[in-house]
Amino acid sequence: MPLNLKSFRDPDAKLFESEFEMIRAVDAEYGKFLLDFMTSTSFQMFEDKIVETTPYENIERQEIYEYSIDNFEDKIFFKHKKFTFPSYPYEWPAEMLYAAGNLTIELAEGTISDGVGLKDATPFNILFEGPKPIFIDLASFEQRHPCDQIWFPEGQFLRNFIYPLLVSKLFQMPINDIFINHRDGLTPDYVYRMLSVLKKLNPFIFGTITLSMWAEKIARRKTNLHEFKMAKNPQLAAFILQRLYSRLRKKLARLKPADLSESFWSGYMTNHLSYNADDFEKKEEIVETVIKDFKPDKVLDIGCNVGNFSCIAARAGASVVAIDTDERSIGRLWSLANRDRLNILPLVVDLINPTPALGWRNKENDSFLSRADRKFDFTIMLAVVHHLLIDGGIEISEILSLVRNITTKSLLIEYIDPSDEMFQKLLKGRGQLYAKFNKDVFLTELKKVFPNVREISFLKDGRRVIYLAQV
Repeated sequence: MPLNLKSFRDPDAKLFESEFEMIRAVDAEYGKFLLDFMTSTSFQMFEDKIVETTPYENIERQEIYEYSIDNFEDKIFFKHKKFTFPSYPYEWPAEMLYAAGNLTIELAEGTISDGVGLKDATPFNILFEGPKPIFIDLASFEQRHPCDQIWFPEGQFLRNFIYPLLVSKLFQMPINDIFINHRDGLTPDYVYRMLSVLKKLNPFIFGTITLSMWAEKIARRKTNLHEFKMAKNPQLAAFILQRLYSRLRKKLARLKPADLSESFWSGYMTNHLSYNADDFEKKEEIVETVIKDFKPDKVLDIGCNVGNFSCIAARAGASVVAIDTDERSIGRLWSLANRDRLNILPLVVDLINPTPALGWRNKENDSFLSRADRKFDFTIMLAVVHHLLIDGGIEISEILSLVRNITTKSLLIEYIDPSDEMFQKLLKGRGQLYAKFNKDVFLTELKKVFPNVREISFLKDGRRVIYLAQV
């Protein structure tokens, strides 16, 4: 069973990835704590919000021999459910980061009664199963001293949840821009420099940013920085921690992204689609019919916009990953999927410049393309190819070759003729670049990678044609 080492930052635990599961190795003493925690009231209460975990009792040394785990016999191993499609904070809209922050506080507060605490507060501890956040880092839980009144990850929580959501709300800065460049979030001084004088005087911002900066400066001058006092008794410690979590939850609630899903959806449908109502209704019927006939298991919707076709596939029983470059559209789709419990994972991904592998030695977080490689039996590419062609300058052969690497069975794709008004709008006077591009060229390239191609329907007087292409 080949394994890949996936964790490099936790001295208490090593995490390995196999083809079907995640395997965690921890020292025996810590492992016994985790086994006890898994039988606790709080763990049972949050069982559906923590990754599915079982002890791995029959692991053999040779399965992980190449990683030279010292004192193999003194380790305890756990098996975790492996997510079908992991995602990372730099692919989330603000709505998903907010949900991840809520789950982090919920777990930190909810485990106080069992003498357990969270030793870190990073969104990288959370994956989404469809629209649902799941906490995946079992090794983040630790035994808490009954009189411990301090939550050390408070600063990390502020940097990774509060400050990014504040910057997103104030300046419409995309979440992916933040975490691609700042893996551990934003510092208060970084945010402070972005603020105008008036914004700095805002009571919420003053209490959230300025006071944090002062506290940080004072802390740097202290020689006894790592000394702290215990509370007089466990009840007082629990009370102080609960007050802290309550304050953080209130700050988080102030930064909740506005729920504009209904109005945005209707506005987008009215003003932004390049179809009349009849054509778009016909397009939806085509997707619904094809999905019903083929019953795909895993669907990738490329350029999903607000997710109409993703919803059709999810309601038919498929597991859907929906990608688009527009964070606002992806955020609205997540809100809808979360509300209606649709198995859709919406991500902010630009296929022209897809998410790279990141983290230590580029091994912690896989690239989007490596995660997507041959993972989907059905791919939807409607009204998106011309964007890749023109905005990205990518040749049609390259686009289709990439899609073939992702798709194991079927592709529903839309050809858009250069005479189409949206094609012309994107060209901005560069029509000579695509003078030789036409339907015949498109079909020739499509059949090179998908041998079986069938015309399903044409729209807008033939300027847009939908094809079903199969391996």
